[in-house]
Amino acid sequence: MKFDQELFGRRIQEARMRRGITQEAFAEEIDISISYYQKIERGARGCSLDILVLIAEHLNVTTDYLLTGRQSHADEIKEALKASSLMLEALAEKL
Repeated sequence: MKFDQELFGRRIQEARMRRGITQEAFAEEIDISISYYQKIERGARGCSLDILVLIAEHLNVTTDYLLTGRQSHADEIKEALKASSLMLEALAEKL
């Protein structure tokens, strides 16, 4: 499997846009220059592991997702637990 820098940048861009934040605001949030961030998003430049982890944390995605595009099973488990919790709350209200 070959790493695709452009897809990596596109996944970052999509996650940032889902969060509804501008490139400028996000670069400031993770304390890097806007020009460096834009290069990462375009796939023109890589980033350190420290920056990768910061990006993932601030965008609420996994590093695995950013690097490979694969969602972790933890996300699926989290969603199932949330749904189960809501169902239990609804049942408890009926008692």
